[in-house]
Amino acid sequence: MINFNLLPSEAREELRWEKINRSFIMHSVIIIAMVFIFILFLLIIQLYADIKLSDLEKTINLRKENVRIQEVKDLENGIKNFNGHLTTIDKIQKNHLYFSQVISIFTENVPGAVQIARLNIIQPEEKKNIAVQPKKSPSNAVSSPQKKEEKKFQININGKAEKRDDLLAFKNALEKTSCFAKIYSPLSNLVEREDIDFSFVGDLNKEFLFKE
Repeated sequence: MINFNLLPSEAREELRWEKINRSFIMHSVIIIAMVFIFILFLLIIQLYADIKLSDLEKTINLRKENVRIQEVKDLENGIKNFNGHLTTIDKIQKNHLYFSQVISIFTENVPGAVQIARLNIIQPEEKKNIAVQPKKSPSNAVSSPQKKEEKKFQININGKAEKRDDLLAFKNALEKTSCFAKIYSPLSNLVEREDIDFSFVGDLNKEFLFKE
């Protein structure tokens, strides 16, 4: 079939430009729509990234806060432990006994005629004296208070003296020192006149023991 275009050349040219314009408009709309969709997609990605970044910052800040709290707790525990050690050291220093001074004063007062065989320093244990009361009827029974004995540090001395006078002089010398409160000498020390096997028990002054 043969078609004949009977339109004038001007009409044909106008029709061609109209087709071109329609094609340009259609492609422009498609491009603008694609650009709009792309921008919208970027905005969604940006919003998602901002949300994730905000959550990440919150998590980091929370962890930092937890680390700070733990550091503060560790510091407080360290201070408590250090104070505990200081308290322990202070107690040890307060309760430290200077027996070396007792030994030094003791040896200075031992005469040549006296030989020491054994020297023991006895640290006391806490004891109680319980008063014994006669039995009474339950209605009249009255409990008596318990009295604590004062703790005493003692020294036990055993040795040999050539003469009784030497032994008495040794005992008197110890009693005059500042470290002994009292010297107990049994009567068996005075039975023999010579070659005496003696034993003393001395109460030590507590204040002297704690003095540097």
